[in-house]
Amino acid sequence: MVSRVNNINSLLASIVIYCLVSYLLCLPGWFTSTIFAIIGSQIYIIIPENYRSSLLWLVPLAVASYWYPIIFLPVMVGYVSSVLVMLLSKDGCKLLYPFSSTNFTGPANYLESGSREDKSATTFLVVLAVLAIVFS
Repeated sequence: MVSRVNNINSLLASIVIYCLVSYLLCLPGWFTSTIFAIIGSQIYIIIPENYRSSLLWLVPLAVASYWYPIIFLPVMVGYVSSVLVMLLSKDGCKLLYPFSSTNFTGPANYLESGSREDKSATTFLVVLAVLAIVFS
């Protein structure tokens, strides 16, 4: 089960990363695209458990973003941000699931749910998200 704090961290990370990508690539439609990035960061909730963090999902998202970049590029950025947050969690994620069931993890107990480090990361991401929104 994905914890609520990881959901908040992936949501905030998607805002920060998409604002940075949007600024660097001069993408139009900042507000609606940010909403799609938030949706992309939460899409792993409906994906089956072993496939939640698989990089296999990037292939259809990349193909769809070729035809509809305004929608699927933010969704792809949001999904990648959720994978990055899962990599930093204690449980880790299976990046290459259909081909390998190796569980990739970040530093030991870095973002364990409810820990001091997790609350610090959430606070830091809140500040970054506010700054990203203000300066976008």
